[in-house]
Amino acid sequence: MKRGMDRDRPWVRRLGVILLGLACWAVLLSCGDETQPPSSTDIPESFTFFDIGANTRLTDRLRSTLRDKLGRDSISGRNVLNLAINYNGFLEAHFPAIASLNRRLNGSANIRVEHDTVTLMYRHMKRQNTPFDFVELIFDGQTRKPLVIRIRSDREEGDILETLQRRYQSPRSITWGDGGSHAYYWEKNGDLLILSVTPNPVGRPVYHISMYYLNSIRALIQREKEAGMEERQEEESAVKDAFSRSGPRPAGPCFAGPTAHRA
Repeated sequence: MKRGMDRDRPWVRRLGVILLGLACWAVLLSCGDETQPPSSTDIPESFTFFDIGANTRLTDRLRSTLRDKLGRDSISGRNVLNLAINYNGFLEAHFPAIASLNRRLNGSANIRVEHDTVTLMYRHMKRQNTPFDFVELIFDGQTRKPLVIRIRSDREEGDILETLQRRYQSPRSITWGDGGSHAYYWEKNGDLLILSVTPNPVGRPVYHISMYYLNSIRALIQREKEAGMEERQEEESAVKDAFSRSGPRPAGPCFAGPTAHRA
């Protein structure tokens, strides 16, 4: 009997090795890449910031990379998506198509309209090796692709306009006010980059960069529109069901109307 058990032991050991290997493989898989965002159709590439482009997905790994470059972030979800820049009416005067998108995102009434977005914000970056004072990245909450990137810098080191010209060639320009404020803009594959240069109170230039990933913004608006239509259809169906004849019919004298009284 003992010899039979000894003959069975190598198989037991082999089975144990196999199970241990499977367990280690499962651990390796669980410690690998994080769960990826839902897949979506790629859109044309356009402008990039720290290698973040039109099809870049917001992941924990990306946040870690940005934290190394920009410092600690603050994160928030479901925010207002306001595309306005520079002064009231700037988009209407120079970019009416974007102004129209902004109205669709925010409505005409003074009502806070929130969207399925994720916003990363970076401030106090003086300790980082970067010329930026403020960075805001707004991602679509579903596709995790960027919608808007805003950057501000009032530091003198580095010529931001020259850098953008080398990267995206010569821009078109807009001047307003007393001629001391300028906006330079580039269009690429349906997206838009605007560099606004305005003087601060002591006359030093302040740079504001706005990257509008308009293809993704339009996709967000269309998705919200379809979701709203579906919700309205469900509400209408619920109302019809509530007053449908197929529902339970009332019974008993309580629903027969008022009883006539004899004089």
